[in-house]
Amino acid sequence: MQRRREELVDLIDVADPAPDAAAKMESDIIRTSTIDAVNELEPKLRFVLVAHDLNGVSMAQIAEGEGLHLSVIYKRRAKAIGALRDIIGLRENMEDLVRRAGPR
Repeated sequence: MQRRREELVDLIDVADPAPDAAAKMESDIIRTSTIDAVNELEPKLRFVLVAHDLNGVSMAQIAEGEGLHLSVIYKRRAKAIGALRDIIGLRENMEDLVRRAGPR
């Protein structure tokens, strides 16, 4: 008994790593909204963005496949990202306006 050592510790409250229903629903809404915004891009801009950022195709491979200079592909990607930001920002502004106006 004298050599036996017991350590008493309080129970640790572990947070559940799984998202709750509200977080899952919000995540699904964000994903759907982003896909819709990407689909609104001009086809040539959407192609570069999807190929590079979603499918992992190198910019050099895209340029070679399209028969364009690499700098053109980089400019298209930058333009696609800017347009995507504009689309998402416009949607957020519209949602704010609707919220502020409230039901009539």
